[in-house]
Amino acid sequence: MADPKWLNVGVDISHHNEVKSWRQVRDDGIIFVIHKATQGTRFKSAPYARRRVEAGNAGFLWGAYHFGTAA
Repeated sequence: MADPKWLNVGVDISHHNEVKSWRQVRDDGIIFVIHKATQGTRFKSAPYARRRVEAGNAGFLWGAYHFGTAA
């Protein structure tokens, strides 16, 4: 069985989510962020680039994904 301390150490966010404080996120035990960067054939997340820098400056591991559609 997995060690429970490693079960909830990351978050999946997108442009829909508000990040008020990266410090608070870190203090809550999160160590990595995965962010939706694009969707379909045209959508590009407006806050993605800024958040990548902010999260990196706060010491988070970073990942990104494309949300595929039938477009």
